[in-house]
Amino acid sequence: MFTKKKRIFWIVTGLVLLSFYMGVFITKAQQPSGDLFGNLRLFSEVLSLLKNQYVEEVDTQKLIYGAIKGMLASLDDPHTHFMEPQEYKNLQVETQGAFGGLGIEIDLEPLTKQLIVVAPIEGTPAERAGIKAGDKIIEIEGKSTVGITLMEAVNKLRGPKGTTVRITIKREGVEEPLYFTITRDVIKLKAVKSVCMLDGNIGYLRITTFNQNVGRELDEALNSLESRGMKGLILDMRNNPGGLLEQAVEVANKFISSGVIVSTKGRSHQETKYFARPESTHRYFPLIVLVNKGSASASEIVTGAIKDNKRGLVLGARTFGKGSVQSVVQLEEGAGVAITTAKYYTPSGTCIQDTGIFPDIEVEDTLISKDMEENEILYILKRNNCFITFAQNKGKMQPGEFNLDDAGINLFSEILKGKNIDFTRQKLVKYKGTIEREIRVELARLTSEEQALQVLLSLDPIVKRALDLMKGVELLKVVSSETR
Repeated sequence: MFTKKKRIFWIVTGLVLLSFYMGVFITKAQQPSGDLFGNLRLFSEVLSLLKNQYVEEVDTQKLIYGAIKGMLASLDDPHTHFMEPQEYKNLQVETQGAFGGLGIEIDLEPLTKQLIVVAPIEGTPAERAGIKAGDKIIEIEGKSTVGITLMEAVNKLRGPKGTTVRITIKREGVEEPLYFTITRDVIKLKAVKSVCMLDGNIGYLRITTFNQNVGRELDEALNSLESRGMKGLILDMRNNPGGLLEQAVEVANKFISSGVIVSTKGRSHQETKYFARPESTHRYFPLIVLVNKGSASASEIVTGAIKDNKRGLVLGARTFGKGSVQSVVQLEEGAGVAITTAKYYTPSGTCIQDTGIFPDIEVEDTLISKDMEENEILYILKRNNCFITFAQNKGKMQPGEFNLDDAGINLFSEILKGKNIDFTRQKLVKYKGTIEREIRVELARLTSEEQALQVLLSLDPIVKRALDLMKGVELLKVVSSETR
């Protein structure tokens, strides 16, 4: 989570360079052990020795960059890190909505320091390949990730569109490592996706990230749903890895008209509270928020605010627990530094970091299969547009009327042969239910994208539970109006 600031030059680096170039001399007798200037003198001495006596000519900037990185690494905080000019530029591009890579949010586990997937971003190469929230990346291009920093990992995973990267995954519940070769693409971060109406008058929308566009996109989506007679809203933030603090506050403010949204507390900062503004709030309607272990950072701020202000119900699983504040400071020559300056607290005073947000009602997400063979088959069939081809062959028909019978399996087998995909009939029968589900979605897509989304969501157990709860709310409203 980042708050943008601009500074002229980091004072400590300035002091280091001043010490080196001006020859500041402070004796040990004059300065106690651990004194800032005494340590800067020590740094300058080593730097001077390297410049004058090292066996080969050294790059001063490279040495200083390395020293800064080592200093920050000693804090044992993966979110406090130095960015060389290109890295800082990459960060700016990411928060503005487009970059090249796989489409995953990564972090380091607090205890093990293992590289972990917070969440894959919807519609990206990582999601299509089957990467899951909680996956541990143990190798990148065959090299172990033990001891890797976040920025090093980001730089290894990103690259030009069309290039590939090989990663090795350790997944909970799976004994053997999983190997993925994923083709990089330009990641365009559309924040608000999958907007539709369910059961006639219940709105649904999904927020996938908190970039600079999310507030505007959310307004547009809510206005559209409200114009269509929306009586309640399901806000889906599952696998949302977060983003900008200001945008999290803006999103929460769309639903909360007064009170605290979030507060920050840090060693050198007084408590800062972010309040809702009534003029920014949409009209009241019943609200259910969907979250899971891939919901982190900004999505946890919004979830915590809605829960603590009793504005809506939270459904799903405990969130990730990424609640530290990083202030990004621009340095000279295009470099930057991200420093953890505070932690986030919900309106009730709960610290989000390492704790997360607990749902009001816990629901297991059974739509995501734990069968690796099934996931691999699904990936291959989707990548080769097999479901789309089958649906086009069948022509327009009601998705609910379709069943994958023997004739359907024969037709599907012929389509696979035409695409040089060698799956046995036995394997197709084994995963008949999954194949049938995906074909129904594509049959619906022949009519419209919204109908395809409606069919897909009708199979989602957490969305189905949310709709049942919404019906209960509507029933209470009817009973209440009749007893007045």
